[in-house]
Amino acid sequence: MVRKHDADSYLAILTMNKKAQPEIVALNALNVELASIRDKVDTRRGDTSAMYRLQFWKDAISSIYGISPLPVPRQPVAIALCSFASQANSDMLLKLVETRQSTIGDRQFTDIDALSTYGRSTIGSLLCLQIDALARTSPSTTVLPLAHEVAKDLGAAYAIANLIRATHPLLARGIVLVPADVMSLNGATPDSLYKKKN
Repeated sequence: MVRKHDADSYLAILTMNKKAQPEIVALNALNVELASIRDKVDTRRGDTSAMYRLQFWKDAISSIYGISPLPVPRQPVAIALCSFASQANSDMLLKLVETRQSTIGDRQFTDIDALSTYGRSTIGSLLCLQIDALARTSPSTTVLPLAHEVAKDLGAAYAIANLIRATHPLLARGIVLVPADVMSLNGATPDSLYKKKN
């Protein structure tokens, strides 16, 4: 799944400590699952299944990490998390899901800070989880708060770069996520972006 839908991450994982690879693949598989939910639904037509899919993942994470007494779902990514990522930080995993929930509906980011916060909470959290996994495989490695801060800053930068890359394909689907403050600063409106999409 990761190799097919997130080839860059898959190639990066191949260079990591082999002991950490199963956990990191499981974490990235969850990220692929969460990221693909937006593409599977059309919230503009009132499709609310995205919220149910994300709630499924909140419940699954709660079950896997003992927050909830419910059984772990028989779903491949949930089983992989249970088998290989049992020591992952459940709060960070839940934050991944909650952040995705907050952006369902393809609402425009209010400002660049909101986009940065989104990146810190999604990709930044995923990078922090990977740092933790790598740290557990090497007794001489400690997870420094500085490493987490750098990871979160990288997540913010990645979100900005990814939105720039995705703007044209999103416009083709009638979606504008470019932060409102950036558009205002440049005298742009969603309508002006739609007109220039071709």
